[in-house]
Amino acid sequence: MAEIFRAGIDAVESGQTEAAKSLGMRPFLVLRYVVLPQALRIVLLPIGNQFNLMLKNTTLVSVIGVSEMLLVTETINSATFRTFELFSVVALYFLILTTAWGGVMALLERRMSRSEARPPSDAMPAMPVSEAIG
Repeated sequence: MAEIFRAGIDAVESGQTEAAKSLGMRPFLVLRYVVLPQALRIVLLPIGNQFNLMLKNTTLVSVIGVSEMLLVTETINSATFRTFELFSVVALYFLILTTAWGGVMALLERRMSRSEARPPSDAMPAMPVSEAIG
């Protein structure tokens, strides 16, 4: 995770920080207002993918307060011998978690791309061709 953030900060062009420093911004302000917003846009998807990968590879869902699900499932299975039903429920649970997280990431990505595509507020509005010609 730290490597993803480091790479995101390094991906911000050095000209951005030089421009901010030439405007007289202090290093903390350069980091807060210039570097980190651009780095966040860069690292958003890799961080989301890393979280999803950790969710799938480890069944330790202690982040949401649930005990280790496969251990509980195996314990119940040894008592009831209903293997297919139990593991189907666990698979469905993981499917719901990863699908929900994918939806959250899609919303964040859409919001980031919308703010990226927005023209600057001081840009001139487009002139219709009929006005430009005649």
